[in-house]
Amino acid sequence: MDCQVKWVNVEGHYDKGASRCNKYEAEAIVDEIIRRLGDPVEKNNSIGVVTFSVVQQHLIEDMLEEKLSKDAQLAAIAYESEEPIFIKNLENVQGDERDVILFSIGYGPDKDGKVSMNFGPLNNEGGWRRLNVAISRSRKEMVVYSCIKPEQIDLSRTRSEGVVGLKGFLEFAKNGKNSLIYREDLVDNKCDEVVENIAAEIRNAGYRVNTTIGSSKFKVDIGVVDPDDENKYILGIMCDGVNYAQSKTSRDRNILQPSVLKGLGWEIMNVWVMDWFDSSRKVKEGILARINSIIEERKNPSKPEQPETVNEAVKPQQGNILDSYERVEVEVPKDDNLLEYKVYSPKKHSTPEKFYEQAAGTSSKELETALAEIIEMEAPVCTDIIKLRLAQKYDMTKKTAKFDEIAEKYIASQRQYPFTINDDVKFIWKVGQKANELKYYRVCANEEIRTAKQICIQERLAGLVGVLKVQLGMSKEDLTRQSANVFGFTRLTPAVNSAFTDAVDYGLAVGILIEKDGKITLCE
Repeated sequence: MDCQVKWVNVEGHYDKGASRCNKYEAEAIVDEIIRRLGDPVEKNNSIGVVTFSVVQQHLIEDMLEEKLSKDAQLAAIAYESEEPIFIKNLENVQGDERDVILFSIGYGPDKDGKVSMNFGPLNNEGGWRRLNVAISRSRKEMVVYSCIKPEQIDLSRTRSEGVVGLKGFLEFAKNGKNSLIYREDLVDNKCDEVVENIAAEIRNAGYRVNTTIGSSKFKVDIGVVDPDDENKYILGIMCDGVNYAQSKTSRDRNILQPSVLKGLGWEIMNVWVMDWFDSSRKVKEGILARINSIIEERKNPSKPEQPETVNEAVKPQQGNILDSYERVEVEVPKDDNLLEYKVYSPKKHSTPEKFYEQAAGTSSKELETALAEIIEMEAPVCTDIIKLRLAQKYDMTKKTAKFDEIAEKYIASQRQYPFTINDDVKFIWKVGQKANELKYYRVCANEEIRTAKQICIQERLAGLVGVLKVQLGMSKEDLTRQSANVFGFTRLTPAVNSAFTDAVDYGLAVGILIEKDGKITLCE
């Protein structure tokens, strides 16, 4: 069973001054423990609690002890089972595992809403290692309880790698795997740690491997050397790390590059970094099973082997593996309605003070122009993305609640722009643009990523239509997955699945799609 990471936003605050703890998160966690212990199914899953501080650890211990002292039956389940509940902090949790981990961040906004960038041991040198240990303690499920939202962590105010890791982890817990964004300034150009860990596990299994293979900008992360010929590789492993992120577009990463490598004679396997974090053992077993399958297939081929007349220039050999990359042409289905997502970049920056002046109606020409340019380039575009672009235009180092409120009101005041609302997300369209006539759909480039919900349902539907022009007829599940992949979502998280399932239902409702005999096709 795959691990699940969930996020619970707790209403409350961190008591920065007196107690230095977060009673709101502690109460929520203790309530959840009591609920699980009383559930006939979930009581069979062992529980561990991890906190950022010793103070928060002791608070949860005391609260839980008080609750369990009133119920001997639940206390027995909690403390007398094969794996009793543990409550530990980042400093002493190493080596412990449980089926379910409840994680209390503790730190967050104070009673006045101010957020300090102090997260205890996480701020210290090597703090990210403590976080990495803590988040790998669960076998089945992790629930993160937090009063602080990832967007409230301002990385411009800290240089701590641990805090950077925390922000990314909270984004992952809150939004799923497609929230993870590559940041070049945070990545070591050497083989990243995950690639090295995977390579080490394969070596421990008795195989020779090399990492970061190739002489062009695009490289294979891990190559498993053929046991019978040290000049060949039997398997190439691609991770969504440094080399993956350096690809310009989702289409390059997920369609073109794997096809090119297969054309060069590679057997390719993708390993996602977050899958490794979720369950490294399962990923390792999958890799070794794939290697064994290739070796077994070679010993007992199910089809005639290819003749030995393969051009030496394109054989996967050490040193010149990708030299022919640029010369290989791979046929990828084309769709004139598939466009690259163009991102607004201000030609000239302004100041936060000018934004507030202009939004109030004092000489608003500059703001009007900026908004018009954003909409012209990115429409249909959700208001959250518009606010992000405006923050960049006016050099906002931090997007405050005040900025969000004023920007939202200003956008709404520009009534010349039509809008639609999908799932409580507001999308702004170009003047004269009609939502029911949208034909194009866009794939993000330059690592500018929209979440599935930040793509309007009409654009998602246009992507579905593009897929069905090639595939003709598909099951609803396959169409959902394939369409999500076209937009760059390689993992079908619940949020992504919901967004594209909604698009299928929308297409059926408006008569663009039709379902017959379990297959979705385009309506004639």
